Amino acid sequence: MRAIIAIVTACTALAIPAVAAAFSGFFVSASGEGLHNDAAVVVLMRDGDHTVLSLQNYYDGPPEDFALVVPVPTTVEEGDIRVLSRDLFERVDRLTAPRLVEYWEQDPCPRDEGLALGTDDAEPAQPAPMVVESVEQERDEAREPTGVAVTARFSVGEYDFEVLDAEQSVGLERWLRRHGYRVPDGAEALLRPYVHAGMKFVVAKVDVSRLPAGRGALSPLRIHYRTDALSLPLRPGALNSRGAADLIVVILARGVRYEAANYPNFAVPTNLDVAVNTGDAFGPFYAALFDRMVELHPDAALTEYAWDAASCDPCPVPPLSADEVASLGGDVIPSYGEDVARGEVPLSFVGDFVVTRLHLRTTGGSLPRDLDLRPAPPIRGGVGIPGPAGDLDKGVAVASRNYFQGRFVMRHPHEGEVACDDPRRGVWGGPRGTHYYASLGPVQSAAGSAFATRGGFDLAGYLPRDVATLEGPGAAQELPRGPVTPPPVRRPRGGCGACAVPGLVGPRVSAAGPSLFFSGILGILGISGFMGLLRTRRRRRIARALPPTPPSC
Repeated sequence: MRAIIAIVTACTALAIPAVAAAFSGFFVSASGEGLHNDAAVVVLMRDGDHTVLSLQNYYDGPPEDFALVVPVPTTVEEGDIRVLSRDLFERVDRLTAPRLVEYWEQDPCPRDEGLALGTDDAEPAQPAPMVVESVEQERDEAREPTGVAVTARFSVGEYDFEVLDAEQSVGLERWLRRHGYRVPDGAEALLRPYVHAGMKFVVAKVDVSRLPAGRGALSPLRIHYRTDALSLPLRPGALNSRGAADLIVVILARGVRYEAANYPNFAVPTNLDVAVNTGDAFGPFYAALFDRMVELHPDAALTEYAWDAASCDPCPVPPLSADEVASLGGDVIPSYGEDVARGEVPLSFVGDFVVTRLHLRTTGGSLPRDLDLRPAPPIRGGVGIPGPAGDLDKGVAVASRNYFQGRFVMRHPHEGEVACDDPRRGVWGGPRGTHYYASLGPVQSAAGSAFATRGGFDLAGYLPRDVATLEGPGAAQELPRGPVTPPPVRRPRGGCGACAVPGLVGPRVSAAGPSLFFSGILGILGISGFMGLLRTRRRRRIARALPPTPPSC
């Protein structure tokens, strides 16, 4: 069974067709007006056969009379659907998008007094708390003449949901028409394989009165279900496709990176040197570079990021917190769900997950198949500090851990006076006047590059050293294959053996210090007892080996 998402939405602000194509579905409108979706961000959490899918839908104006249709492998209920914070999705996008870093050439004639340590007093922005509104669920088992049964009704956030069980694709099309939605020609044939596969359909109608005016995106939806295979649909978007559109898929999985199973896999160029003016147009620059990669590899899934969730280097925003990982699905997957419910998770909770970011782009007729995903070996690339020769490793290779990022380097050569006999050139570090290992300053992220203005961008003017890299297929590197070690099965544990993470799921969380202290004491006592047992057994073996002692008179 395959997890398929079909997004359906419309809006009266623009006079365009009533049904508009998205990457994973099509939009339907009751008013006869529609809106195309030029980009979609999907976040998947995977643990065994448990999948938590969160999706962000964008629009350009105030919505009216529209709905989202989401096919899912099994029937879902109110507890399986939540509404997430938009800020959380923005943070995930910024954290995983390719980044721009800056290096300054250090003074070739260092002074004896040394350099001051640089500091960054800026307070990182924190995501807004997640707000979920739950309404009593209603059930309607009455089967309509269309062959569609409404198995559940409930409301979450600005959405009113109906869960449909359709016997035939033509019946689903009739149900949508009967309830005021205009369906495009050809929809029945496209939906047929998903209906035959036993998929259920979640219709999410937006209550405009609960939607803040002027917002550019709906609140992200999170749906929890179980499925053997991990897949996303791309074919439904062919119904009324407007042309090019971007799909960004971020996967969080315990201890393993993911890649496309049915598309070629390439890594985006990394560690390329860019001109010093790139900082003024990094978003459009990366959008143009990405489009060049799509021209060279039109049917490829491009990996932009693969790193553990608890760290990053450099970090455009702080790494994900325990609360954020729980919100993205850590509170329901079997490895941690029970621990999170108790407010107690291991200190390694966040770091246990690997974050993978895949980027695909349709270019009119490309991406004809649904996107199947599979585990992949860890990779390394886009790291390191320039040495005296100034070169950075631009390759990607299989490694013991995931350390890969799309990274671009902007260097500032030393322009001051060189007043010494033996200058050291090509030593790169932080801003002038800071320590060599100090923070490199603000790190720009290419988040939102899917919405950047396309066309008319001269890449050669921004790649003075590495323009030749973009002249052939070597611009993007095909990802190597290797053995994949599945993460060990983790069973939830409670009591004194579980370490609490402060701040997670409210006041039930306690400090981890006392628990660790007593655990350490118990560990020491256990080791002492074990060593004593070994000494006792050794004395007994020696005693059995000696001749018997003659009886005394």
